[in-house]
Amino acid sequence: MVENKVTFGLENVHWVEIESEDVNGLPKYATKVKRLPGAIELTIDPSGDSNPLKADNINYYISESNDGYSGKLKIANLKNEFCEIVLGEKLDPTTKVMTEVSNAIKKNIALMFQIEGDVKAIRHVLYNVAIQRPPVGSGTKDGGNVNTPELSFDASPRPVDKVVKRRTTEETPKDVYDKWFEKPYEPEVVSD
Repeated sequence: MVENKVTFGLENVHWVEIESEDVNGLPKYATKVKRLPGAIELTIDPSGDSNPLKADNINYYISESNDGYSGKLKIANLKNEFCEIVLGEKLDPTTKVMTEVSNAIKKNIALMFQIEGDVKAIRHVLYNVAIQRPPVGSGTKDGGNVNTPELSFDASPRPVDKVVKRRTTEETPKDVYDKWFEKPYEPEVVSD
């Protein structure tokens, strides 16, 4: 199989809420994965520390921690359902007014997305993502300028197995690749 030479573009952003944990402490996700349309830009930066031990006038040993990622996702517009479930905002069923309260109960999510490649798109999943409230603002209309909300988030390792992220490769089997956005991917456990 030929590997991608380059990657470009962002699409197929999906999310699913973490509803609870199983008896082993692994996240239990909602049954329905939801699409987050209008993805414009995504950046994820590694989080963690590097601690060198100096000896013999060199970095003799370097210990590193992988604390996941911090990231930003710019989208065309936030959907009310996302604001309710993930950010904990409340929609009044009668007046259809959305209310943000200071003690809102937010939900962590799994975030899935696709980055195109010259050979095959690569699909990713971040398993334990906490989204922060987005800033709100606008400016005088000037030509075709539109507002694009930017979501800041932290993607942490799962507490039990320390898994942060998985991604497909050019050789990922078609059945795994095609089902990627149905639920957060977990490898099949083969029992002895």
